[in-house]
Amino acid sequence: MSDNVTASLNIRYLTNESKSVKVFTVTNSGVTPVSFEVFYNRGDIDKSIQHYIPPVATPCSPDIANMHGVLDILYPRWPNCRRLDYENRACLDDACQFKVDGKCEGANYVCT
Repeated sequence: MSDNVTASLNIRYLTNESKSVKVFTVTNSGVTPVSFEVFYNRGDIDKSIQHYIPPVATPCSPDIANMHGVLDILYPRWPNCRRLDYENRACLDDACQFKVDGKCEGANYVCT
């Protein structure tokens, strides 16, 4: 088990690709309902679990930030997908399965 994960506790230190925003996320799956908290300062995290914080922030692309629940924080102006069947979901950009030669394909939408 890695040093930043216990049986019910997961602490991540995340940043956007430009490293201009950094956040800490603490997920506790040992409680019901599962708790998820975002912190902007290491010192705001309970001292009893600070030793689990990774020493270096992990850069996240927009799709990975979205998966970790911090897209709006790390990429505050990131657009939604314009495909009708993915309406109101974050654009996956480079991870988009519908891109052909770097461009989105399909009717009624344009990749941003």
